[in-house]
Amino acid sequence: MGLIMKIVEKLKKELCSLPDGSYREEEKCFRSDIDSGGMIIMYPLFPGIVLSWIKIRPQELKVPEQVEHSLVKNHIIKLNWCRSGRCEMITENNNFIYIKSNEISISTEQARNKFRYPAKTYTGIEIFLSIDEIVENGETFIPYDIDFSNFEHRFMNGSDTQISAVPEKVRNILNSMYQSIEQKVESKLSNLTGGSVTSPNESDQFLINGNDNNDVLVPRLRVLTVELFFLLMHDVLLKETATHPHLLPKQVKVARMAEEILTLDLSKPVSISTAAAQLGISATTLKRFFYNVYDMNVSEYMKKKRMEKASELLKDRSVSVASIASAVGYSSTGHFSKAFREYYGETPLNYRNFRKVTIKD
Repeated sequence: MGLIMKIVEKLKKELCSLPDGSYREEEKCFRSDIDSGGMIIMYPLFPGIVLSWIKIRPQELKVPEQVEHSLVKNHIIKLNWCRSGRCEMITENNNFIYIKSNEISISTEQARNKFRYPAKTYTGIEIFLSIDEIVENGETFIPYDIDFSNFEHRFMNGSDTQISAVPEKVRNILNSMYQSIEQKVESKLSNLTGGSVTSPNESDQFLINGNDNNDVLVPRLRVLTVELFFLLMHDVLLKETATHPHLLPKQVKVARMAEEILTLDLSKPVSISTAAAQLGISATTLKRFFYNVYDMNVSEYMKKKRMEKASELLKDRSVSVASIASAVGYSSTGHFSKAFREYYGETPLNYRNFRKVTIKD
């Protein structure tokens, strides 16, 4: 079995092993639909190159323990672009690495045990590169003057992981990849809800197979992949970001515990100093750890949580605005309405009137 088959079978095995996922195969890709919300689809594009499209809604996605012959031992380099959200990876060296929106990581480290998405949503593109196999089948890229044998030296600079801001040219290509796949998925889902499919089993089968006689998605992804690596090898340089946290497990644990304390009951605001005292650390230390994990300061995070909770409560017309204000920690309806308008650009009542609401009996 060639390296590409080992890679594909390894990735298939990982998707099959997701504890909350439902594995499926299509003619040109394989995927896992995450039961709690989200989807991962993988496309083998060239010998040694597999592209992964990621759209996650749950906060945490567990991945299986690494098997003896991991991708890392097959000399795999992983390119991971965060389109939106924030991804926390625990590496083999027990470091916590964070990738945020519009950053790209190039890594030889294999994430272990699980990924976490502190923002609770995540979209992105991941590309697995088997350098040995790509070089072995180098004639594929000779016409485009792309030499992968120099890839690791050009981008890794002797380290296991590099995280960089994404140049506009590169971002445009990666976004085209993401949107091309998203449009395909949405098109199939739209067909499902158009009345042509009548049963769950039939829905599953249709979503997998669809009508792909004129499918140009994979050829388009191949063209974009060639364009991407031509740019990376010849036209743009990825500059390492000034700061990208590598946190110890204890630091991450403190940040998570602080988040739990602060959000346990939004109707009863907890001060940063109170949370810090409960954790036995200074308020300054708590703020620093919290920002490194959640990529926003505590006050920004808490406002986001309160506004998101308020927007959900506003869907229920039986709950008054005053009650909602109290439920998310505001003693004054006026102060709540002002904060809500600053966040969403409209008053709570306008938000309620122009969105789907629930009317209880």
